[in-house]
Amino acid sequence: MNKTLLFVTVTGSSLDLRENKCYNLSHGENYRQDKRIWQQKWGKKMEKKNASGTVTGICRVIRCLTVAPLMACVMLLILYGRDKALCGQAAGLAESLVFLVALPLLAYPLQPLLPGYRDRGREGQRSLAMIFAVAGYVLGCLVCLISGAPVSQWIIYLEYLLSGLLIFGCNKLLHRKASGHACGVAGPAALLIYFGVPAWIPALLVLAAVWWASLVMRRHTLGQLAGGTVIPVAVMAVIRLVVGLAAGI
Repeated sequence: MNKTLLFVTVTGSSLDLRENKCYNLSHGENYRQDKRIWQQKWGKKMEKKNASGTVTGICRVIRCLTVAPLMACVMLLILYGRDKALCGQAAGLAESLVFLVALPLLAYPLQPLLPGYRDRGREGQRSLAMIFAVAGYVLGCLVCLISGAPVSQWIIYLEYLLSGLLIFGCNKLLHRKASGHACGVAGPAALLIYFGVPAWIPALLVLAAVWWASLVMRRHTLGQLAGGTVIPVAVMAVIRLVVGLAAGI
């Protein structure tokens, strides 16, 4: 019985296919049309995915190239090229590169190795980077005190130290997150402008790129980026006021 039913069914289907050529043609056209629609939709999805991946890649590169230690390095080299005395000559530049660049950068390769931070992901990396950065700023100020560094070098270290302490206080004590990344870009820009380097336009362009990349990657909110930008600018304004008052005494 099963064989007969199967034969009838197959035979019936084959008869239907032979007798209803118009239906088969229409069905084939519908299939091809559906396939084209599906390919177009899939293609658009893949284009969006590829575009999104490209944008994310660009944002990641922007954020990697604008971390605080690298921005400090650029700032120090520009100031040294403009006037070696601003950085305390070659010895002062070497010290600054150690305390403002090398030491803070150590947090990134060390984070996967330290038990208290390796399991905390990006949050652990951010916390460790903040600790290493502030430690570098404190050590830099101590060296300035011991070596009798010029006022310009004190201004550089105090700008970093006070900004770093305020960022640390906002994030850890007040639990009001401020972007250390934005702070690491705005601080060097404020220092360059203070020392007479015409860096307004480049600074604004770099800051705009950092803000855009951080928002696209959802690393920070607008408020966090604004806070991280305002802190070093405000610190620089206070330092300028104090230096001006001290010079007038």
